[in-house]
Order: sequence, then C-alpha cells, then structure tokens
Amino acid sequence: MRATQRKQGFTLVELLVVIAIIGILVALLLPAVQAAREAARRMQCSNNLKQLGVALHNYHDTHKSMPPGFLPKRNANGAKTNNVNLWAWGALVLPFMEQQALHDKLNVGNNHLELISSTAGPGTLKEVMQQAIPSFRCPSDVGPPKNTNRQRFNWARTPPVAGRRIATSNYLGVNGAWNPDANGGRPQERGVFIEETGRRFRDITDGTSNVLMVGERRWQYKDNSGAIRTSGAGVIYGVRRRNGVNERADALGGGRPRLNFDNSNDQNGRLRGFSSMHPGGAMFVLADGSVNFISETIEFSDRDGNGWLNGVAERGPTNGKLPSMYQKLCAVADGGPVKLP
Repeated sequence: MRATQRKQGFTLVELLVVIAIIGILVALLLPAVQAAREAARRMQCSNNLKQLGVALHNYHDTHKSMPPGFLPKRNANGAKTNNVNLWAWGALVLPFMEQQALHDKLNVGNNHLELISSTAGPGTLKEVMQQAIPSFRCPSDVGPPKNTNRQRFNWARTPPVAGRRIATSNYLGVNGAWNPDANGGRPQERGVFIEETGRRFRDITDGTSNVLMVGERRWQYKDNSGAIRTSGAGVIYGVRRRNGVNERADALGGGRPRLNFDNSNDQNGRLRGFSSMHPGGAMFVLADGSVNFISETIEFSDRDGNGWLNGVAERGPTNGKLPSMYQKLCAVADGGPVKLP
C-alpha cells in the first residue's frame, strides 16, 4: 500500500510564530537605529560648532578680538538708539564661515540692518537673509528654516508678517552668567559676547578652556507638565533691539535658565538660555575652540551672585560670587575658574 505523501509548507501556527519573532526583532532593532541616527546628528552638530569655533579664532587672528555680541546704532548725540534692528556676531563672522560673498552682498556693518529688514520681497537683501545656512543649524532640531518666533525684523513695522522672518540659527553666543544683558551684566557675570566690545583672549582670565563661547538652543521642548513649549532657537544676523532681554536673546544666551530648561513656570527663561534636542544636555564650543557636551545635570543655581531670586532675597548674599559651576563657565573673568565636569 502506497504511503500518503505529506504536502510541503507552513502551518498557520508556524507562520504566526515567525511573524511574532520578526516583530520582536524589529522592535529591538528600531531603538538602535534611532540611536545611531541621533549619534550621527550629534556628530554633525559638533562639527558645525567646531567650524564656528575655528571661524571665531580666525576672526580674532584678523581683528585682534572676537566679534561684538551686537553692534549698536548711535544718534547724532552719540547715544545708543533703541527699538532698531542691530547686526550681531553671526553676521560679522560670515567671511570666516566660507560666506564672504553673502557678507559682501549684505555689506554688513555699512548697510544698517534696520533698513535692510524693512524691504521684504523677491530679490531684496531681506530675502537673502531668509535663506537657511546649514552650518548654523543643529540637524536634530525641528525648527523651520525661517524663524517664525523671532520675527520683528524690521522693528518699526507692525504687525508681524511672514516677510519679516529671517533665517533660524540654533547657535547662540554666550553673553554671561545671567539673562542676556547688553554689557553682560555685572563685571563678574560677563561672557564672551557683549554689546559693541570685541573680547580678546587676554580678557578671558578664567582660561579659554574653562569658558563657554557658543551653545545650542532648540526650537521647542516638552516642559515638566507635558506641554509643548516654543523656545524659538535664534537667528543668524542680528537682534531685534538692544533694549529688550528677549530681543537680545535672538543672538545671545545666558546662564540664568537651567540648561535644557523644563520649568513650565519660567516662560521667559526658555527664550534666553541654552538647550538642545540631544538627550541629556547640549553641545558648546569653548573659548579655546574645543567642542564639549555639557550635561543638563551640571551644578546650577537660579539665584544671582547676591543670593537674589527674581528680586526676592531667598538666602544671604554671596559676596557677588557666581553660585554654580554652570554660571561660572558662562563668565570670562568671575575669578572662580572651574574645569569641565
């Protein structure tokens, strides 16, 4: 009697087991793929900051100082003018970022930014300033090419419209240990980038390897209540006006907000500090040109050097000394140099 031949193939149970195994393997693989992608983006961000560090050092070699944080405009009496757009360090360093043609076209420092930003439209210099420059963008960030959060360029025109937006930047100059101030605050709080004055290496008495020079700011984040907040990153070319802390923060940042801030009650802090989309911290270039990842768990205090928090004495004065490692790293001559953790 001839034996019955068994048909070749898989049973339904076997197929379901194979599909389940494949699903588990994919679930295990995806986080690794995402981590690898983020590692590549973080490396690109580090390269961007390294380019900025080299460009700033080349600027110093040429002009014998760093660029000012931003350039003021003076009236006939020599007083600084408020409520006008002002060129910032990002525009000044363009020739050292392989952007000499762009710098010349804008005629930075001779053309006034207020006049350029008042004439939007095709073929204008304003349109040129709306074009993204990859070297000023962190590849992990989700912000738009044109900054829709810091869009009062030209200051004199209202209301804000799309034509008044200029290119987004994720890299901000360190102004000091507190909120961005025209002159960086009190002497012990001042950072590398302040109004009008270009800092020299010899001004960085805490040591160039102990001072933060340029850091990241992300476009948006999730605060500790779970709400999505917009911090607005920054812009490349200028500040909207010198007489407003959030407007000075268009190109500058300070150490008053915690790194990678997440406090839903500090609505203004997110516009002024440093942060990134990289898990656990943010990238900075130091005054010596090196790039480092600073952990968000770095020692931090939200009180100023006299023990005051938002104008209220929370504890006794500290003789004007900066209260934490993070704030000390943001200042060039606080007298308390610290090494990176």
